[in-house]
Amino acid sequence: METAELVQKKRLIVLLPESLAGSTLLAHKIYSMAALNHQDVLYLVLLEDKNNTLEFSRYMTTMKAATTGESLDVVYKLSNRAYWLNDLRANYQPGDVVLCQEEQTVKVGFMRTQRMQSFLEDTLRMPAATLAGFYQPRREQIRQWMFGLLFWASAIIVLAAFLLLEIKIEQATFGVWRTSLLVLAISIEFAILSGLTRIPKI
Repeated sequence: METAELVQKKRLIVLLPESLAGSTLLAHKIYSMAALNHQDVLYLVLLEDKNNTLEFSRYMTTMKAATTGESLDVVYKLSNRAYWLNDLRANYQPGDVVLCQEEQTVKVGFMRTQRMQSFLEDTLRMPAATLAGFYQPRREQIRQWMFGLLFWASAIIVLAAFLLLEIKIEQATFGVWRTSLLVLAISIEFAILSGLTRIPKI
């Protein structure tokens, strides 16, 4: 009796910057590429901050639905951008093709970058393809800079406001009341600062 050997289907591994997570326009383009080449799709989402996994899981659920078709299977993995290379190596299989954005780069030394496609092909020896026009790194850098500025401005305002409040408490209260109010004020201050750090960078 003859047995048929199962052939593992090849995949398109998409290195997805977090700013493109949830893009249905990009998902439709990837679907057309994968369907044409009879590939399944693995999205490797490169997160700047892994504390945002819940938010990005919702975005990727939408993107996965926009990519999935009868002839292909779609999954996604959330990766810390600092460790994306380890995650790519762990998931890559011979025959897979890695898809990146034309504008994506990778750090290869102090103050040196290389095009992602060249790095994948020349250094990792992985077949790579690119898409252009979806990723805008300069806009992403400006967005991150503005978010950082807003965070630090908010943190300074909170610290200054609570410092004045604590001085007022010191001057106006005594004994147990002073201690209790100071502990309460400091607790609220730290809660607000902690909340600021958890605001999604979207």
